[in-house]
Formats: sequence, structure tokens, C-alpha cells
Amino acid sequence: MDAKTVADRLDQLQLVDVRYPSEWLIGHVDGAVNLPEEDIADRVDELDRGRPVVTICRAGTRSAEAAEWLRGEGFDAQSLDGGMLAWKWAGLPIAGEGFLRERMIGEGRTPEEADALLAEMGRE
Repeated sequence: MDAKTVADRLDQLQLVDVRYPSEWLIGHVDGAVNLPEEDIADRVDELDRGRPVVTICRAGTRSAEAAEWLRGEGFDAQSLDGGMLAWKWAGLPIAGEGFLRERMIGEGRTPEEADALLAEMGRE
């Protein structure tokens, strides 16, 4: 599902961000829950089987795998095409963006060091 369609249907969907918590802290779609891909099988009961699910990752690979697994479990599940990169390119709002950067700077890193570390963490 493309970013614009997801944004238009936020009130109807369950957004499941399957990235690692460190990636989640860098920025995520407001209203999404962080359920790392490796935890989905153990935590699937946290999801509402009566509502469509859209899975999200950085670029779409992990979320496509997670959506496929969820469909096998009986969910109406799709992946956000292009992941968080597509969301950002569409100019849609990102919650939490900058939180981790500000925290690192507050703990003594320079802005340049924080930016470099975040860039490294954001790679899939």
C-alpha cells in the first residue's frame, strides 16, 4: 500500500513497525506500534484480527515478509510500499524524529557525531 493511501486511512488501520527499537527511536509513523519482526510470532495476539494491518520497515523488505506471515495467520495485512523512506519522501509527518539525536547531543556527542551515528543506525 502506498504512503498516501496509508496516510488517508490511518484511522482504519493498525500500523505495525517491524524495525528494531533503535530504528523506531530515530522516527516512526505516529500511531504505529513497534513490534520487531523477530517478535511478531510471540506477540501476534496483541493485534486486532478484525482490523487491517499495514507493516512498516525502512525500505519495505522486512515489512513485506511480516505482512506475508500475518496473512498466513489470517490477518488482512499489507506492507507500506517503500517503507519509512517512501513515507518521508511523500512529505508525511514522522513522530520521534530527532529525539535520539537530541539525546546523544545532550549526553556529550557533537551534532556531527550524532548525525553520523544515526545515519549508520538507519541503514538496513
